[in-house]
Amino acid sequence: MTLFGSIFLLNAIWDVELLLIIPIVIVAWVILYFIIRRRSSAITENGKIYLSISIPKKAQQFSILLAAGFLIDAVNQSGYGEYIIDGLFYVTDAVPFLNFLWVLPFVVIILGFIGLGPLTVIVLVSGILQGVDLPYPPEIVVLGITSGSVISIMLSPLILPSIILSSVNRLSIIKNGWLFNYRFALVFYVMVQIYLQLFVVFFL
Repeated sequence: MTLFGSIFLLNAIWDVELLLIIPIVIVAWVILYFIIRRRSSAITENGKIYLSISIPKKAQQFSILLAAGFLIDAVNQSGYGEYIIDGLFYVTDAVPFLNFLWVLPFVVIILGFIGLGPLTVIVLVSGILQGVDLPYPPEIVVLGITSGSVISIMLSPLILPSIILSSVNRLSIIKNGWLFNYRFALVFYVMVQIYLQLFVVFFL
């Protein structure tokens, strides 16, 4: 709670993008943790281990996040982010009783079904939406994105949790993902949407 509280507090008093504030706060909290525990020397030791051993093992994750960062910047600089959001609003306007928050989780779910991990999808979609003026508070949009990420973790056969689980229990990734979890995913989607739509009705 203190971690997220400090992130939101710093975001309120410092006019900087949230995606820049989050890593700064996390690094500051890690350093503070070692200082409070009086293990300052461990910062250097763990830093050397991370740079020499951990980073080379995570080359794929770094490459994906770097590519996502380039894509976000390209979309925002070119203005295509607005076209994407305008397309979503066009879909919601064409269907009665449908608004942007109903559709937003499905964007994240679709990206999860083509193999993008939850963190990458959240960074990608959030980065695109940051450059667009939406009629909803940021926390509501974040909740919609996060709900789509949770559902993609439950259902997608192409992300790491399903692959690891299938290697352990010897069941197919379709069964471990879609067949076992589609009911939970549906209930979760409905519960989140009830909250979001009630918020829209009563507070917007």
